Amino acid sequence: MVRFSILGAEPDSPSGLIRRHGQTEQLLRDSGMAFTMLRPSYFMQNLLWYIKDIRSRGVFYSSLPATCKHSHVDARDSAAVAIAALTEPGHEGKAYRITGPQALSYPEVAEILSDAIGKKVLYDNSLENYSKFLKDLGLDVNEVLELDACVAKGAGNGTAVTNTIFELTGRQPIRFAQFAADYSQRF
Repeated sequence: MVRFSILGAEPDSPSGLIRRHGQTEQLLRDSGMAFTMLRPSYFMQNLLWYIKDIRSRGVFYSSLPATCKHSHVDARDSAAVAIAALTEPGHEGKAYRITGPQALSYPEVAEILSDAIGKKVLYDNSLENYSKFLKDLGLDVNEVLELDACVAKGAGNGTAVTNTIFELTGRQPIRFAQFAADYSQRF
């Protein structure tokens, strides 16, 4: 079994979301079934949730501090790692941290996205605006804020950059600028 989990999955994490992933991983380990755990960082494609706000107001949200960096990964790279883990031998019993090739803050993400779409995009980390956005999406606001608080404190070491994508696929991971260019028409 190849399971997508989350960076920093631990059964005792203070984040409920991270903790549930860690507990599920432990259940899989205890089952005796052959497994491979894939622990991706935040997906670059998560920014697609903000298409409406980026198009209409040139803004996206999070509660992470502007100085907090994270090694966002393109979901296409995570899928390529999953294919390798599913189709090639030697991955049983392993857990792979999957990150993008660079750690970026959200203001840096906004700058790169601005360049790609030819329109100024800003990062808004106000709790009020982010909470409203999450609620409008139908997400559990407290759970997401709890996750972000753990990430801001270093859960999963989200600033680290791994070589997993290259090691398992033989190609370099997609940089955020490439993601932004590839999806620019959507924004």
